[in-house]
Amino acid sequence: MILTKRKAIELSCELWEWIAKTGGEKEDWPEWERNGGKYPSVHADCFLCGSVQGSIAYAEPCDDCPYHEQYGDCFRDGSPFFKWQNATTKEEAKYWATIFLKELEALKEEE
Repeated sequence: MILTKRKAIELSCELWEWIAKTGGEKEDWPEWERNGGKYPSVHADCFLCGSVQGSIAYAEPCDDCPYHEQYGDCFRDGSPFFKWQNATTKEEAKYWATIFLKELEALKEEE
């Protein structure tokens, strides 16, 4: 699956809108082909990771990721993604997913 930077950001927003609304896990998104949806799997269930080299193959860490370019490593301690991943309740997960989504939406506006 080849994605432009813009398309990767748009699809990331779709995914994270669902996560923020439901508190679900990335791998459970109904739009993945494996769940009956229309999108093939990408590295780490992340369109940004999957788009770094223009395909679903991903070999290099984050250097070309649009999120990383703007905000730094999504896995850094204290980032919204890190806090979402480590949330202990669904409500906490929804909260941090919403914050992460806002950052993704800001990336989309800049494109």
